[in-house]
Amino acid sequence: MDVLAAVAKGGDDIVARVKTWVTRYWRVVPAVLLALLLFPYAATLPAGDDVIYPLHLLNQQLNTPANVLFRWLGIAVCVALLAFPALAQVTRMRQRGCLTVLAVALLVGLFAVWLIRPALSVDYHQADALDSGSHRYYLDAFVTLSDGTTLYFYQCDSNGIICTQLETFSNASENAQLTSNDQTVTVEAGGRRLYSILPQD
Repeated sequence: MDVLAAVAKGGDDIVARVKTWVTRYWRVVPAVLLALLLFPYAATLPAGDDVIYPLHLLNQQLNTPANVLFRWLGIAVCVALLAFPALAQVTRMRQRGCLTVLAVALLVGLFAVWLIRPALSVDYHQADALDSGSHRYYLDAFVTLSDGTTLYFYQCDSNGIICTQLETFSNASENAQLTSNDQTVTVEAGGRRLYSILPQD
């Protein structure tokens, strides 16, 4: 009995701590999540003719149609949680009732997005990378069900951070790669040479 009582008391302590933490920080969590969900839009800020490649790649991968829908669903939930007291007052519902409505709306939204996700299936990834001279080169592939594969060719600094897009190739093969021969960097796809450049320092 003493053991059961101790376990029950420990459980009550955990629940009380969770309630205290939620009461104290319930605004902080959705605010942090909202900032994280809005980060990809900050990564789209222009930097002249150049891009910050790691941010650009992350932005492209996060901004596929399905991910955008999931993100906006999360943004809506975070905004609703931040406005929770006002929402409860306007709708004249108890807090538990408002939370129930929000939870049901979130589950319905997630299920709807999950159902249409295959129709929005796209993929953006780095197909290849190559160092030549004082530059680093990237070849990115954007694959969609409707338009096939589009390739993007970038020339960057030696660290591969600041990059300039040199060429775009539509309706290309997914079997794409970069090769270097006699200091010439070549974009090849499906056994065909698409583009060549002689790097200059």
